[in-house]
Amino acid sequence: VELQNELLRAMQHNLTREEVAQLENDIAELIEEDAAWDKRTAQLRLQCIFALKSEASSVVKLSRLTLGELTQEMEELAEQYEESLQMEGLRVKYNQRRGYHLTVPADHRMTAEQNGFISIQRQSKKTISCSTERISQRNSRAREAIQQILATTEKEISPLIDKVRSLLHLLFGISESIALLDMVV
Repeated sequence: VELQNELLRAMQHNLTREEVAQLENDIAELIEEDAAWDKRTAQLRLQCIFALKSEASSVVKLSRLTLGELTQEMEELAEQYEESLQMEGLRVKYNQRRGYHLTVPADHRMTAEQNGFISIQRQSKKTISCSTERISQRNSRAREAIQQILATTEKEISPLIDKVRSLLHLLFGISESIALLDMVV
């Protein structure tokens, strides 16, 4: 489309730059479309774990599979404990500080202590957090898988970040063009 107004031509030029189109393609090749920023630490970490496309790195793909299997094993262990010890409400939880651990209603504390549960801590008036040797072992392996995923993701995305930095002036130009167009219209 041939525009008569010089300002509109400058905006069109900013919006149709080949470098920006290539950057968009590079991002689409590496980053999952549904990856997003989140203010909450746990959600942000989860987004980081799954931000890189599996095709971008076999190491990430394998580490994610390992993490998924470990998580599934911990869920199955929790179900076994809940059933065999009649500990209704036993759940696998995750936080950045402790990693994977179990939570159970506080009225099951004696059952947990008598059956070899470890790291028993009062979480609230109604809940305790704890672990077992088997959960703890899987938690350690899960932490390793998460660290591997995050390190590999950072390594794979670093060149893309450098490219974005080198094109920031174009991105600012696009932002200015859109803002100006919004004011005009």
